[in-house]
Amino acid sequence: LIDRAGIVGADGATHHGIFDLAYLLPIPNMTVLAPMDATELEKAIATAYKAEYPVAVRYPRGEAEKSTYQTDDDFLHTRLLKKGTDVAVISVGDIGLDVEKAISLLDDTKKNKVAHFDLRIVKPLDESTLKRIFSSFPKIITVENGITTGGAGENITAWATKHGYHSADIKNMGVGDFFPSFGSIEQIKEQCGISVQDINTAIKCSLEKV
Repeated sequence: LIDRAGIVGADGATHHGIFDLAYLLPIPNMTVLAPMDATELEKAIATAYKAEYPVAVRYPRGEAEKSTYQTDDDFLHTRLLKKGTDVAVISVGDIGLDVEKAISLLDDTKKNKVAHFDLRIVKPLDESTLKRIFSSFPKIITVENGITTGGAGENITAWATKHGYHSADIKNMGVGDFFPSFGSIEQIKEQCGISVQDINTAIKCSLEKV
């Protein structure tokens, strides 16, 4: 169980848990789960407990938030949280709650064009769902609370290239190649370009290009 995953805020620049996916994903036979909220965290831990192989479950610092989304016991698959037609947003872990808020700021016409997927299992990737996403959406945005270099978004991008989805327009959002400074979690998300407003802006830019 990996606590304090992602940006930790007031704990300071040395304590951000933004590197775990980059070092876990290359490890053979590793399963990595990233629950989005409190209910999902319970299911992820239950999944790890029953597994007969190594499993890492990452979750953030702070109070666990509840989500209004329905959940299920099949944590080893990516789940569709919201249907859409033009842009697919794939969120990794708790930042999915920010994606939810970012989509809510759109007008109804734009909202209907945006689908939201909760990745849930970062390794191994849910290839059947990814194939449906890359076959159905011209624009894809990945959002994670961790470094982009070697992170989940880059892993998905590499998978898409390997499987021939060369025309897919993919934007990876996450922490860049620097050490985030001291501040509140929201301040640091703004510094890293992954605040609710940043995600909202990225979605709108993608919609304009469709």
